[in-house]
Amino acid sequence: MTQGFQCRIANVMTYDGRHFTFVHPITYVANDGRVFVIPQGATTDGASTPRDMWPFLPPFGEYWLATVLHDCSYQNTLQIVNEQGTAQAPANLPQDECDNLLKEAMESLGVAQLTVDTIYEGVHKFGWLAYRQDRLESSPEVIPDVPNAPII
Repeated sequence: MTQGFQCRIANVMTYDGRHFTFVHPITYVANDGRVFVIPQGATTDGASTPRDMWPFLPPFGEYWLATVLHDCSYQNTLQIVNEQGTAQAPANLPQDECDNLLKEAMESLGVAQLTVDTIYEGVHKFGWLAYRQDRLESSPEVIPDVPNAPII
């Protein structure tokens, strides 16, 4: 398989035009050869950019599939395919890997480097709260270690 998204057309459902549910899975092959799957039923609200920035970085720009991959990695619903190519399990990536995967996926989509860097820096510096909240919702018995989180 070639690196990047194996299909760039997503079949989704929405009830409000802002929140989407995937009807079919989407496969992403990382630069290191790992194969990830955005599963059927995955949900997203696009890029979590502040509303004031939407004229420049809307939630559904050319980087949309990369932000879905990132949402699933934070929510721990992103699946990883084993070496035999059959079984899938939650990827269970730490926050830094989730953020790096977002950057790599945006680059694979041909997103302008300034946009890649801006979105990556935003999630890398400020995504810790969303990461922690998403992981608590998916596995309430485990509180993730978040290295970028400020001490409160």
